[in-house]
Amino acid sequence: MKAINILFVLIFSMSYNIQFETFLGKPLTLIEKTIGHNLITKKFGDELFYSSIEKKLIGQGEFNSMPIRQITVISNDQNIVQSISIYFTEVIEEGFLNAFIQNYGYPSDILSMDKKTVVSESIHEGGELRKSEGNLITSTFQDKPLFIVWKKDQYQIKALLKHDQGTSMVTFSMK
Repeated sequence: MKAINILFVLIFSMSYNIQFETFLGKPLTLIEKTIGHNLITKKFGDELFYSSIEKKLIGQGEFNSMPIRQITVISNDQNIVQSISIYFTEVIEEGFLNAFIQNYGYPSDILSMDKKTVVSESIHEGGELRKSEGNLITSTFQDKPLFIVWKKDQYQIKALLKHDQGTSMVTFSMK
């Protein structure tokens, strides 16, 4: 089984103006030096999780002026970074999108869910789980999209906007 390493960083008080895509394809140690301090390693199955011991300060960091909940880095078995995900405590707003457009150009796709149908729902100890199906259609930012995608030559950026939960995630990944 192929090993995948995951660096899970609980954010402490910082503002990030990092070009996360520059870490893709590079050794994990480079990003650890930038975003991780006092990391501890935990093994979960075949995966390694690296997490900060600064747990009391979760949610104090920012990226493009948006509050960060956590950053997760996934590397391959040679410890080469494959993807970096930044989780936000808010839905991405137009100001964040405009800053991204300045840095990365206009998105390749802005997609919303059309004819969303709830297939199943269940309640678990950790919360509610809802499975929905629908069609992705081209839309605009004003339509409250589900995904915004930038396709670059060497990497891609995917933003997931969870309007109903009030959270977002941006993932930088290798193609």
